[in-house]
Amino acid sequence: MIGIIFIIVVIVYAIWEYVSTPDIAPLKTLPGRPDPMVRTMEDFIRVVKFHELVKPCSEHDIIALEKSMDIRLPATYKKFLLSMGHKAGNFWVGTEGFYHFLFRAKVSTEELIEENSLSPLPDDAFPFWMHQGYMAAYFRLSDGDDPPVYLYSEGPVATEGFMLSHNTLTDFFLWELKLHYHQYGIILPEHLEKPLSQANQI
Repeated sequence: MIGIIFIIVVIVYAIWEYVSTPDIAPLKTLPGRPDPMVRTMEDFIRVVKFHELVKPCSEHDIIALEKSMDIRLPATYKKFLLSMGHKAGNFWVGTEGFYHFLFRAKVSTEELIEENSLSPLPDDAFPFWMHQGYMAAYFRLSDGDDPPVYLYSEGPVATEGFMLSHNTLTDFFLWELKLHYHQYGIILPEHLEKPLSQANQI
């Protein structure tokens, strides 16, 4: 009986230590947490998998998507799909960016473009991300294995059109990591600490 009580006390104390840890504490200072220094898609995948229950796409899923659109996806994006393409727990709550959305992403993005009288998408644009209907992002299929990302937003941070937000798809995912797990002290490469307002309009 005493042993059971001791175990309960230890568990309660561990939980208290966890929830009382200051939000600014870097991941590397907390035992068992992944290194907060992120630089690559592998780092992005490692951190998300640590925090969330993910459901990856299969190779068959990706082949079906590419065939349905007669396209070839860049290698970096395939890494994302093969790691968490169907879902990733609470990551991207309120955001559409997983596999089933991709089949209607272009239509949804074109509706946003029409509503705001924006320039049409480039012919090789691949819309892949939309947040609550007022932000959208795409990359171009002709821009290599780790293409730049272009983003548009309505509302208080409205842009005049789609703008270059990140020089690579990897940078986009790392930035999203920072936004969603900021309380864990994620450390981005220095060039990613610049605000998106410094982007160039497309």
